[in-house]
Amino acid sequence: MDRFAALNLPHGEKLVALTFDLCENAGEISGYDGEIIDTLRRLGAKATFFPSGKWLLDHKERAQQLLADPLFQVGSHSWTSHRNFRLLSQEDVKADLALDLKADAKVRETLHARACYRPAFSQQSDLDHATLFRFPFGTCNADSLSAVNDTGLLAIQWDVVSGDPAPAQSAEAIRRGGCCERQARFHYRYARKRKEGGTRPGSFAFTC
Repeated sequence: MDRFAALNLPHGEKLVALTFDLCENAGEISGYDGEIIDTLRRLGAKATFFPSGKWLLDHKERAQQLLADPLFQVGSHSWTSHRNFRLLSQEDVKADLALDLKADAKVRETLHARACYRPAFSQQSDLDHATLFRFPFGTCNADSLSAVNDTGLLAIQWDVVSGDPAPAQSAEAIRRGGCCERQARFHYRYARKRKEGGTRPGSFAFTC
């Protein structure tokens, strides 16, 4: 059965999954916000990053640092981040995934070949491939979900859009799970509907 990941917590346990998309499209080089990474490390906060394959190749050193950090898990976010898998043919989806996973494997191989690398830096860094996937825009259909699962990847969506890309967004609004409606519509068709309850135990918080 084709699957998305779900998070079910014991009653009374208050945990939220922090996830970050590292997006990069064709013809551009995106940045790297080291202050966010430093803050996560200082607080000992675990997080999952979903880089595009192009981002991995354009930020090889940063990618290897994330992979080697036991606090972090690195998944997959397609080759160039913003192709709508719901609208692509199955052949195009498979071709995109192949490029993406080839880039992921190349970065991991480079990390493993470094003289300073030691196995078990972190459980996920020793893997030779990603295990998690986030759909660009959060959109898919049955065929694209099946194609992702066929590669061994488990799809991860979200139910809270933090709104971090908006400079005027307050910490309190992020805590409530709020984002501007324009961002909600852009990133996820029903994000506005799903955020009404705000951030809650078991939420997947999305930041790009």
